[in-house]
Amino acid sequence: MKKVIVFGSGNGSNFEAIIKYFAGKQIEFICISDKPNAYILERAKKFGIKSFYVPFYETYNFLTNYTYDLIVLPVI
Repeated sequence: MKKVIVFGSGNGSNFEAIIKYFAGKQIEFICISDKPNAYILERAKKFGIKSFYVPFYETYNFLTNYTYDLIVLPVI
């Protein structure tokens, strides 16, 4: 199973589109936001996906202590 970290700081509509597109595949998504109240974190919870608020200055520490295969930065 592949582990994919998705970064987001806003609404999370692109994140939702990504997880729906890959539904049923062997992918574990993890959602990270540097904004504690970003709606993307709520979307992740709605779909049962692990989500974390990680302040920007802690991003490097988080990534070096977590195993993943890919990082995605969805943009418009």
